[in-house]
Amino acid sequence: MAVRASSCYAIATEQGCGRFEWSVLDWNQPAIDFYQSIGAQPQDEWVRYRMQGTALQDFAAQQAKPDAQG
Repeated sequence: MAVRASSCYAIATEQGCGRFEWSVLDWNQPAIDFYQSIGAQPQDEWVRYRMQGTALQDFAAQQAKPDAQG
């Protein structure tokens, strides 16, 4: 069951949350325009990272190895 965004906003305020954050692709100008029209502001202080595919698999495998110094 999908939850509407408006329900999420209501839950956030009912629970006393001080903010509500989400992501939007930088090319999705209609969404950006809408979000800004309702008072949302872009956050420049955060940098988003993604790990996928081989990099994710390699990192997970490395983390699963026993610690030789332990």
